[in-house]
Amino acid sequence: MDKYRIYEALYQLELEGKILRLSDGRYLATRTALRRWLKYHLIEIQIPVEIAAEAKEAMFIAPKHGGH
Repeated sequence: MDKYRIYEALYQLELEGKILRLSDGRYLATRTALRRWLKYHLIEIQIPVEIAAEAKEAMFIAPKHGGH
């Protein structure tokens, strides 16, 4: 497989929201990136607007322990 086909496939997956391009140029599956970001807040990712909206809807604030 030549480089053009690889980049074309990556571009298509990025358009579909299945992968994200990290700030250092690497690619990561969207679900994996979101899971890592939510857990650690350590990586910078470019999230398409549609996915960011879905993530906001899925997030919630856990109540403090002890019922207060």
